[in-house]
Amino acid sequence: MPEPIESEDKVERPSVVRLRWAGRILFWAGNIGLCALLYFVSLLIAVHFGKLSRASWMICFVSSLLALGGHLAGWFLLIYRSKGYGISGFLIVWQYWLLALVSGVSASFAFSGYQRYLVIFVLVSGIWLSSQFVPMLLVGPVIAIRRLLKSSR
Repeated sequence: MPEPIESEDKVERPSVVRLRWAGRILFWAGNIGLCALLYFVSLLIAVHFGKLSRASWMICFVSSLLALGGHLAGWFLLIYRSKGYGISGFLIVWQYWLLALVSGVSASFAFSGYQRYLVIFVLVSGIWLSSQFVPMLLVGPVIAIRRLLKSSR
């Protein structure tokens, strides 16, 4: 049976390729982020049974930074020359902010002395800067807080 010949009409547009890459990166960042969050919770539970080494907190810090970087790369690919692409639902936005919190807490346990303050300052500055570049990261939590305040009245 002869194999079908691909025509040149099926060449994908760069926006479709960019969207596909953004989806892949956000998928893997979400998976790494979920693993980092679960590892963080397990470290918080393990702290009650004994002292943990700084290396275990460093693993948590690096994995959460890797997931944060993946989130940012996916968001930047999604936004770059976008015609209004977006992500429905705010689960990925909330995971980003949880990973930011996990990064800060694990950095406070992983580093000591002046390094701790330097790393936390750079982390907070980077998270603030990234939220300025990706407005969706600020919109999701603000909408949720407004809904919470309206429902409590």
